[in-house]
Amino acid sequence: MICPGKHLHSVLLGFGCLLIASFAGSSAHAAGEPQTIAWPAGDGFPLQMTYYPALESANPMGLENAPVVILLHGEKGRRLDWDKGSAIGGRETVPQLLQEKGGYAVITVDLRKHGDSVLPNKSDDTVQPNDYLAMVAADLGAMKKYIYEEHQKKNLNMNRLGIVGIDITAPIALAFAEVDWRMVPYDDAALAMDRTPRGQDVRALVLISPQLTAGRVNAAKSLNFLRNPAMGIAFLLIAGEQDTKSAKNAQTLYRSASAVVRPKPVLDDPEAKSEAVQLVTVDAKEAGIPLLVRTPGATLAPMLKFLDDHVKAAPSEWRDRRSRLER
Repeated sequence: MICPGKHLHSVLLGFGCLLIASFAGSSAHAAGEPQTIAWPAGDGFPLQMTYYPALESANPMGLENAPVVILLHGEKGRRLDWDKGSAIGGRETVPQLLQEKGGYAVITVDLRKHGDSVLPNKSDDTVQPNDYLAMVAADLGAMKKYIYEEHQKKNLNMNRLGIVGIDITAPIALAFAEVDWRMVPYDDAALAMDRTPRGQDVRALVLISPQLTAGRVNAAKSLNFLRNPAMGIAFLLIAGEQDTKSAKNAQTLYRSASAVVRPKPVLDDPEAKSEAVQLVTVDAKEAGIPLLVRTPGATLAPMLKFLDDHVKAAPSEWRDRRSRLER
């Protein structure tokens, strides 16, 4: 099932054909090689990330306007699930597709106690309930700091930010977006509208095979705040119908996000943005990245279009994000 409507279905089919064609005609990567970076979390926990810098060739309007996406792994996963395990048809991985064909800067990260983000000489690396709260504030907060530094170098536009979460990182992504949107602007101008923002950068969230909780992190609580149409945040839920729990969770979050009145796109305009709240379910038992790999035309294609519509096309030009009092 694909919601909403026939327009998205036709777009999906067209984009799916384009996606498959791009696999057949891919070439060797000549620039923008991914970089492995050690980047400490806000509380000092050692994190490992992979950074795919935005490419000048894919950003004719300049790197300073390049969008950025954070790809989160699932439960017991690691960033290599994206870096190595998301290749479609044995060719480009999802981060490479976003970087090379979409013009995005892309970050994949091992959240604390996952993958290579572990404490040295630590025998007990079991994830505890409080670790999920730290993933929101300290881990993703650190990723935002890295994005800020790249923004200030004019290598991307941090106000065009999307996050993709899988199972337990779906509520983590939602919770971080809530933190981001609750950040108070700098008090550096007389009028509120002229003040330099600290947050309000997350434009869209893709939640694949979502869980509703991660420790003490609750997806419904954050979504209840984020679904305010005035914020303009877009939501895409993806799940396999045979993965019954994830499919039910996706339906629950979709209904919640849809429970407010939103402006409708002009559906007879082929250039119009897609709906701000979407649900994509397919007849499959896979979850997370394997679901995208197995059904790219039905899941990955609408995900890429969704990000283009709501992140890449976000109406935000680059601006200096330092407080005016510090410039």
